[in-house]
Amino acid sequence: MASSLILNVLQGNFDSVLSLPDEGMVSMFKTLESSGLCGFLGFSTAIYENDLVNFFENAFVRKNDVINSVQVQNRERVEELKSELSQKITKLELAFAQSTSQQDMVFRAQINDVRREVQIQKAALKQELTASRFETQEGFSTLRAQLSEIIAYINRGRDDKKGKGSNSGPQPEDRSRPVGGGGCGSRSEPSKRGSSSYKGRVTTSSGFSRWFS
Repeated sequence: MASSLILNVLQGNFDSVLSLPDEGMVSMFKTLESSGLCGFLGFSTAIYENDLVNFFENAFVRKNDVINSVQVQNRERVEELKSELSQKITKLELAFAQSTSQQDMVFRAQINDVRREVQIQKAALKQELTASRFETQEGFSTLRAQLSEIIAYINRGRDDKKGKGSNSGPQPEDRSRPVGGGGCGSRSEPSKRGSSSYKGRVTTSSGFSRWFS
């Protein structure tokens, strides 16, 4: 009952305000009416004073809907944070992709360097093996030639010894000379020396026999 009376009184006062001759006041109250705040005029300001102050500070009416500006600001802030977070995530993804590509390039360069070094070492080893093979073949050829010379030298020495042995053999006996008579037979030189020494011994013994007789 009391609230209806207050509503009637305030509504009447509000309608009377709109009929004032002051255009500025009328325009202000019409703007207030268009904002949808007429519903608050039916209640006592002493009861809802804090709510009205909070409303005027942090709310507004849009299409007959009361919107809290604090919530809107929080939502806008959340959207900004989401946008910033998505941008940071995008930057991180780009940085990670760039670092991954750089690491791939570094790894590929290192692998190519290792392959190149392996190829160089392989070529050098192949060249060394070829050179050592040639040296081994040359060594075998030289050794074979030296062995051939040694074998030929041994064969020549053996042939020379055979030739000297055949030349120093016993001479054939000369049958044209007489066998006996005056010691000029066909005996060898050692037999002659033996006979001469025997004759010497005979003459010496005959001399001693003559001395003692």
